Amino acid sequence: MVALRTILLLMAPALCLHAHASTDRGARPCRSDSGIDLKITLDRTLIYHGVLATCPGMLPDSLRERYTRAIFFFRPARSLEWDDVRTPAGERIEGNVWRAGADSDAVLLGISFVSRDRVLLNTIHIAALDSSTAFPVAAGIRSVTLPNKRLKLAARVGY
Repeated sequence: MVALRTILLLMAPALCLHAHASTDRGARPCRSDSGIDLKITLDRTLIYHGVLATCPGMLPDSLRERYTRAIFFFRPARSLEWDDVRTPAGERIEGNVWRAGADSDAVLLGISFVSRDRVLLNTIHIAALDSSTAFPVAAGIRSVTLPNKRLKLAARVGY
C-alpha cells in the first residue's frame, strides 16, 4: 500500500503533464453539466459525498471554486494507521479534495488528509469519465467515483 502511494505520488507530475498535453490534442467535447460523483468512506461509513466538475472552464466564475475543490471533516470511531503515524479515535481529521488535472478519458482527483497541522496522506485518484472507479486510499478509507451527467448547478434568476 505504501509502495503504491509512493508510485502514484512520484507519477502525479508526469500524469498532469500528460493530461495537459492530451487535452491540447483534441479531447472529446466538454459539457458544462458533466461531473464526477465522489464518495469517500471509512469502514463503509460515508464521510464525504460531492460532485466535482469535469470541465470547470465551462462553469461561471461564481461556481468554479465550488465544483473543483472541497473540504470536509470527520472524527473516526477508531484509531487510524497512516504511513508513519497513528491518529487516535475521535481526533478531528480534515479531508481535502480537488481537481488536480484531466485527460481525454479521466480526471485526476487530489485527496489529502490533515490533522494537527501535519499531512497524514496526499494521493491522486484517477477517475474514469465513463465508468466507476474505486481506490483504496488508506487502511479502511476508500474513494469511489461515478460519472455524473447531470451536474446540478444553481439556477439563474433573471430580472
